[in-house]
Amino acid sequence: MTKIFTAKNNTWLWVLRLALICASMATMVFIFSNSLKSAEQSSQQSSDVLQVVQKIAMIIAPDSQIAHATGPWYDFLHTSIRSMAHFLEFALLGTLCSFTCFTYTFSKAWQGGAILSTAAVAVVDECLQLTAVSRAFEFADILLDTSGGVAGVAFAVLCVWIGVCIFHKRRAKKEKARGETSSADKAKKE
Repeated sequence: MTKIFTAKNNTWLWVLRLALICASMATMVFIFSNSLKSAEQSSQQSSDVLQVVQKIAMIIAPDSQIAHATGPWYDFLHTSIRSMAHFLEFALLGTLCSFTCFTYTFSKAWQGGAILSTAAVAVVDECLQLTAVSRAFEFADILLDTSGGVAGVAFAVLCVWIGVCIFHKRRAKKEKARGETSSADKAKKE
């Protein structure tokens, strides 16, 4: 694969690496801090998010079930929001880990490392919940978290693939323009 980062912009590469590593670490701290909350605190946080979702639903679709959810439907939405939160925070972590790996190499093996990293964080996350009041270790959450990490890695791979395609297309266009210019110059000289 073409080397996009050159010695000329090597400083930017190191700054990018550092920024991505710091963002990955901050995401892990956020994930772990949520795991250390008691069951009551965690449930209240999810309820607060659900209230915001219901307020938005009241504006967008005032007659929807989401806007007026109660009882079992409210419990379903509450559980769904908790699951989405798990999935999305690990998708973010997977994306950041993957982009970090891409700053070192485009090797596919490194993307496997990004997936393993998010899976390891998911296991540690569930173990941390054992230290919080009324929280439990759930294998289903590890699977959900890891699937979020895989989705994040897939998103990052797609973004990089699109970026590389654009880079090659622009490069080919420039080379074609140079070739046409040099052909025109040769024609004038003859």
